[in-house]
Amino acid sequence: MWEYTVIKVSREKKLIEKLNELGKENWEVAGCIQVPAVMAGVAALVILKRQIQNPQQ
Repeated sequence: MWEYTVIKVSREKKLIEKLNELGKENWEVAGCIQVPAVMAGVAALVILKRQIQNPQQ
């Protein structure tokens, strides 16, 4: 089983920092789309997933 989360980031440096941080927690990118942002012009919505270690059945 997988769990998912979504982050929205408008600055490349911030995105790289956040992805590195989440990668240490076993998150991996499942997808990414570009969306309009109010101040920055564009932002990235990144979908991440990680495997659930002990899924309850």
